[in-house]
Amino acid sequence: MLKTNLPARTRPLAEVLRIYKSRIQVERRFHHLKDPLAAAPMFLKNPDRIAGLLCVLVWELVVPALMERQVRRERKGEPLYGLHPAGRPSPTPTGPSLIQGLSRLCIVIVRQGETITRRLAQPDPAQRCIIQLLGINSERLQTFKRRCGM
Repeated sequence: MLKTNLPARTRPLAEVLRIYKSRIQVERRFHHLKDPLAAAPMFLKNPDRIAGLLCVLVWELVVPALMERQVRRERKGEPLYGLHPAGRPSPTPTGPSLIQGLSRLCIVIVRQGETITRRLAQPDPAQRCIIQLLGINSERLQTFKRRCGM
């Protein structure tokens, strides 16, 4: 038996059950705050810093969710290979797994005399696929310049 405070006339039982089952998606997003992407514990007293930290935490939830949505929308149910060990397919890639897949990108620093050039190393097939699915022009990817003199 399913109990709810929603009026039975306006909300059929099937819709109430669908609403209840969709709660897991919200709970899963909040689980991402507790994974290794989360910031270390901090004690903040200044309200501006608390607001800033909350803003960063919201972005931490939003960016992987948008990446996941874009990749799933582009794949249209087709599995993505290369995110799991042994090449197992990932029919529904998650935001954290996409970020983990991109985390293996490398920057190559080439020094020729006084000239220092930084470029992204050749991405593996899974990384190339993720970059393409996210709509990022791989030719426009730029690396950062370190400010410590390198």
